[in-house]
Amino acid sequence: MPAHRRQPVVVDGADQWACTKCKEVKPPSDFSKNLVRVNGLNSYCRACLVLIEATRKNNPKHIVTRRRCSNRWYMANKLRQKENNRLWKAGNKNRLRKYKAEWDTKNKHGQDARNAINMAIRKGLIVRPATCELCPSGGAIEGHHPTYEPDRWLLVTWMCIPCHRWTHARLRDQRRKIWV
Repeated sequence: MPAHRRQPVVVDGADQWACTKCKEVKPPSDFSKNLVRVNGLNSYCRACLVLIEATRKNNPKHIVTRRRCSNRWYMANKLRQKENNRLWKAGNKNRLRKYKAEWDTKNKHGQDARNAINMAIRKGLIVRPATCELCPSGGAIEGHHPTYEPDRWLLVTWMCIPCHRWTHARLRDQRRKIWV
């Protein structure tokens, strides 16, 4: 066996392995499987892998690179992806119907808020502006609800679709930082 391969450490008659990150000697159950490696185990223990993954996910440079790569792939395969989505939806109508019903029950407050805004616009109580409140662009304008509390349903920020998506992406990123 070549000298560069990791060798097990025998402790109390059982093979144990040293993590290459934290250098602690641990039993094989503390390492995830990696069938590419000779011993069938990852070189890092599970605890170190969790720390590495959390650091990588929160790295702004990685987030930007991941988004750029996925956008590039999507643009290159846009027509193929749309066709695949259409075929999947056609074959999974019951599954989609069930998912939508579950989503509707979970997001009842959001739906009620959107319905309240739409009803107020139809009745003439609120006028949808022609331009976004965040940027000078026009086009399709949507109402962003900062909260879904019933007494604040009609308090919205009017945004164009790109600004609305950007706002939700920023809120999602802030929530991720709280939970990590």
